[in-house]
Amino acid sequence: MNIKLNRFCQTQDCTLGNLTMGKMELYSLEDLPSFTGEKVPGETRVPAGHYEVKFRTVESPLTMRYRDNYSWFEWHLELQDIPNFTNVYIHVGNYAKNTDGCILIGEGVIPEKAMITNSVTAYERFYRTVSAALHDGQRVFIDIIDED
Repeated sequence: MNIKLNRFCQTQDCTLGNLTMGKMELYSLEDLPSFTGEKVPGETRVPAGHYEVKFRTVESPLTMRYRDNYSWFEWHLELQDIPNFTNVYIHVGNYAKNTDGCILIGEGVIPEKAMITNSVTAYERFYRTVSAALHDGQRVFIDIIDED
């Protein structure tokens, strides 16, 4: 399974993108790029590239909170082998303050407010699709492309 994330806009607060997976089209929100080339924890987005997505099978406090809030949630979806980054997830959130270096997804985007909308609904559809593929033994990859 392949996911494509095209980053198309950079605001003062975040990076916005279009995320597609088959016929599913969503929006993404991430932190800003590193202007020095160095990772700043919780403030910089991952570099463009090709990454595998797997379950992170660790029962962290965040995992437990998601399980309490979403009956369909099992494990976080984590991007693998990103240079100088760890624990990068695709998850719920609407604003840059929610991302902490991860990729947020939503059904709509409001660039002038630096936000995405309907994140929980979008994430559930996305999560169910990716989760089913992983449980079926498929490998899942995301290609992140900078157009911004």
